[in-house]
Amino acid sequence: MNKCFGVLLLSAVLVGVPLQARAQFGEIGQSEPAIAQSSNEAIAKAEEFVNLLAAGDFAAALTRYDTIARESVSQQTLQDKWQDLIARFGEFKEYNDSQLLSDTDTNIVVLTSEFERETVDLLIIFDEDGEIYSFDYGET
Repeated sequence: MNKCFGVLLLSAVLVGVPLQARAQFGEIGQSEPAIAQSSNEAIAKAEEFVNLLAAGDFAAALTRYDTIARESVSQQTLQDKWQDLIARFGEFKEYNDSQLLSDTDTNIVVLTSEFERETVDLLIIFDEDGEIYSFDYGET
């Protein structure tokens, strides 16, 4: 009986401590408004980034990238990608919808966007620090 109690106590400690630590750092029991806030923040950052591209401010858009991504992305590559979008689908008009997909260390914001000739999903991928490390698009 004592042996069984000891195993149960050890199990409770081993499970309880990590859960308590996760709860302390907001991973468990996080309220819906806090989750919605982070979702709204990511979507707002993604929209701000696309607005900079649409305005032709590629230098400012580049500053939204994390430092590692900036080693392989330049103002010119952003400009080329945006101009390719415009050439294929026409001028950017508006956002139709937004969605946040996330896992443990990345957030992907999908901005379903209306261009003159086509609806396009713009994909803005954020790292764990909330900085962009990739931007792409796909036809819907």
